[in-house]
Amino acid sequence: MKARRLRIVYCTDSLIAGGTEQQLVELISQLDFERYEVYVICLYSERANRSQHFLAQLSNLNIPVINFDLDWNAKSKLHAVWLLIGQIWKLRPEIVQAVNYHSNLLLRLARPFLPPIYVIGCIFVSYSPRQLRYERISNWLCNCVVCNSAALA
Repeated sequence: MKARRLRIVYCTDSLIAGGTEQQLVELISQLDFERYEVYVICLYSERANRSQHFLAQLSNLNIPVINFDLDWNAKSKLHAVWLLIGQIWKLRPEIVQAVNYHSNLLLRLARPFLPPIYVIGCIFVSYSPRQLRYERISNWLCNCVVCNSAALA
């Protein structure tokens, strides 16, 4: 009998040619796909003038990418919270990991409306004082927060 694969959803702001996005693709490419079923939710692309640089690599790995293609405005960000809630209920993952600033914040806003899941937040770049304030206010909505550098921690 084949064991059920653990379902993981990664949420990213975009798939631009950036360091955080490169780390995401590298992380996913190292997973054992016999054990893990992986999805990626991408918040921004054409409408926000963001490239899909890493989309081809994810496609080559047979990773489904759900692209919200949001505008770069507050109304779209609020809409993203409801889109995240809907997609996560549909996919029913065991783990959701946000990897960029907006995806972290929006996932945390959605958290009270999600099924029981393990939420991982990430800090991969330096934050402004305002972003740090939002981080302090909302980090309790994550089961854990991953920081990839001692300097950022």
